[in-house]
Amino acid sequence: PRGAVFCYYLPLLNYFVFKDLFKGQKETLTIFRAPSASVPNKALTCFFIINILMPICNVLSYFNGQNILFSFLSTAAWIVFIVCNIKLIRAATANEQAMHDLLYNNMINRKVDEIIAQRDKD
Repeated sequence: PRGAVFCYYLPLLNYFVFKDLFKGQKETLTIFRAPSASVPNKALTCFFIINILMPICNVLSYFNGQNILFSFLSTAAWIVFIVCNIKLIRAATANEQAMHDLLYNNMINRKVDEIIAQRDKD
């Protein structure tokens, strides 16, 4: 039972994973002088708060005999959790796409420079 309770709070650790991911992406894109997707700080804060409230709502729903109010609160918490996850994942994917495009463009430019240099030698 303790393991199940611990695993239930793992999404709280995802907040720190997302935070470090956005920090690393922003640093990398800054090095390449590329704009990074705006990190939704509201979504990140909401994600942290909802990860605390969601288990509380679920426990209240369970101990109050599946009362409609507490079941509604639990469902609403899950919906907010999913919306926050979608926003955070979209921002992270946009940053990853920007990094991929930069690396691909650098590779293409390097190849073009090599071909032009080869033609100049001939």
